[in-house]
Amino acid sequence: MNGNNVLDTPLNLNSINMQSLKPKLNRIALAGEIRINTSSCDGCGKCVDICPNKVISLRDLSDAEIAGLPFKGRVKVLFKGRRKAYVQNINACISCRLCEKNCHESAIQVGD
Repeated sequence: MNGNNVLDTPLNLNSINMQSLKPKLNRIALAGEIRINTSSCDGCGKCVDICPNKVISLRDLSDAEIAGLPFKGRVKVLFKGRRKAYVQNINACISCRLCEKNCHESAIQVGD
């Protein structure tokens, strides 16, 4: 090889600042958003407990928010309470999908 090819040059991983790349990689990996179906969520908190970056939290819905829910959501509030999951810090999401995989109500979707 003649040494002019980029592939001939050894890669020095020490020169790469991985911490500066992490936020960019996280945003690219997300490729969308986190959607929580408030009517399906029963507020169990599994998503909050499993999230490594504390992206999701629980909050109490207001009376107006409850009134705006479809019938299924209002019934769930009646039996399970008004606490529901919500996204509190989308920028910290690494798109691991642990919240989505562990939601027994299938109320969470990550990505497009």
